[in-house]
Amino acid sequence: MSARIQRAELPRIESLEPLILMSDSAGEGQFEWISGEAVSYTNWAAGQPDNAGGTQDVAILQIDTSTSWEDRADNDVPVFGIIEIGVGETVVPPTSDVLPNGEGFSPEVIASGFVQGISFAEAADGTIFVAEKEGRVKVVQNGQIVGTLIDMTDEVDSIQDRGLLGIAVDPQFDQNGFIYLQYVADLTPGDDSLSTPATGQLIRVTAVPDADNGFVAAEGSRVVIQDGHQMTAATHAIGDVDFDAEGNLLFTWGDGGADERLNNFWVFVSDVPFTSTNLDPVRTDPNVSAFFFSGTAGLSEAVAVNAAGRYVRIQLAGTDDVLSLAEVKVFEI
Repeated sequence: MSARIQRAELPRIESLEPLILMSDSAGEGQFEWISGEAVSYTNWAAGQPDNAGGTQDVAILQIDTSTSWEDRADNDVPVFGIIEIGVGETVVPPTSDVLPNGEGFSPEVIASGFVQGISFAEAADGTIFVAEKEGRVKVVQNGQIVGTLIDMTDEVDSIQDRGLLGIAVDPQFDQNGFIYLQYVADLTPGDDSLSTPATGQLIRVTAVPDADNGFVAAEGSRVVIQDGHQMTAATHAIGDVDFDAEGNLLFTWGDGGADERLNNFWVFVSDVPFTSTNLDPVRTDPNVSAFFFSGTAGLSEAVAVNAAGRYVRIQLAGTDDVLSLAEVKVFEI
């Protein structure tokens, strides 16, 4: 018997009771797969199937309790995913070259020998650039590591969730040689504690051909695209970097793992852009609806502003520092 998760696409998992793709609607107790084949393997829980109420024609898998089966009415299935269980006459146990998430896939080793290889990008000529978490970018050609594009281990903070985590090759790489790297810059070299300050950086280097390394970053080619993502915790640091279909460069930053809570803050809502970062002019602007939250916010906090506007700002009381909005949901009531 083999099982695989076939689909899990709902935004929230409401229950650990996925639907099994079979039914006995054609004849009570005669379960068939959706393909019409008879079910030969079963794993019913004690007393199941019982067809309680005379309407239980489908089955669920009790993942949260015992992994056994139970019949249910088709309107009483809190599905978060679908599991398909197939049994053939000959059961072939999984092997290392068969992936569990589908048939017809097998792994192929392109290259090996990396030290915490965490991200990669491929150029049009087949060269693969592999980012190692500690701060090196390895160059792979014809299945072999041929050299190092750049070594930034002396400036990358790689403790816990930090490190060189993102790499992208410019869509016009064959013309400009641009490679984009995202990493956490070490602000306290030699201090590997989990609460040291650090900052996220997104940079660009220009790769040029090199006889010994395949490609190397040209001296003096580094350009800082974005920096200043401050953090004091070693988790939720930064993320990946990539290009979309239109050629836009996309990158992600985390929340830095900080567990501080907002205290005494303002929520500003406006239909027009804010004209200042200073607290008092914005607070007294007749075009701005201002709401003060007194106390400490929770992990999730709802603030009833009762106002309409295209622009939202959160600002601590007594400061002119505008906070980044990690996640804001606007509800219309």
